[in-house]
Amino acid sequence: MAFELVRRGLNLILVGRNPEKLKQVTGELRAEVPTAELVSIVFDLSNDIPDGIQRLEKAIERLDVGILVNNAAASYAVPKCLHEVDEEMYTELVKVNMDALTEITRVVLLRMLKKKKGAIVNVGSGSSVIAPSYPMFTVYAGTKASLHHEYKEKGIDVQCQVPSYIVTKMVPDKRRSFFNSAPEEYALPAVRAIGFGTTVLPYWRHSIQCYFAKLAPESILNEWLLRSAIKRREQYPA
Repeated sequence: MAFELVRRGLNLILVGRNPEKLKQVTGELRAEVPTAELVSIVFDLSNDIPDGIQRLEKAIERLDVGILVNNAAASYAVPKCLHEVDEEMYTELVKVNMDALTEITRVVLLRMLKKKKGAIVNVGSGSSVIAPSYPMFTVYAGTKASLHHEYKEKGIDVQCQVPSYIVTKMVPDKRRSFFNSAPEEYALPAVRAIGFGTTVLPYWRHSIQCYFAKLAPESILNEWLLRSAIKRREQYPA
């Protein structure tokens, strides 16, 4: 999404835990749009949340932040039942998907309220909309949400995007297919969807997947999802 936003003339603040990766992405963005103003903040959302928030506050102190995209997420590659999720992974999921997201949103939201305008995009998961449940990924599926109605009257649009599978390192067993989209395929419709709807599936193929999922009896779909998760665990043991 960073590339789509910068192509539309927006300046960006990039947040990530890997300094080298931030440097690489910043370089690629500058190569594509030399006039873009870019700021990088090293922030490990699973670890130093208070320190990271301080760095973020300092970086945006004199900036006009118009759009916040909460796109970071953590999950476990191998399907697990809730009692099998170890303490370290559980803590990382909650910190990245809930604690850090909430703290970052709060910091930016306070500034948006002062000018009575802004947009917040929380990239959620199709596991909360397309499927009736997400067996063996309970903690991940339970850590996604949106704030739209609280701030609509204050001029701030809060949107939750709920894509299906996007082929990233977070889902190493997934390969590109009709429904499993590449990040660059999702980014363009995702940016276009900002400001249109509360909970949306921006990519048309994911919408088709959702439509057919809703047609299937819930008991059959849940059973299929559970069997798929068990199969994934057998193929990709921890």
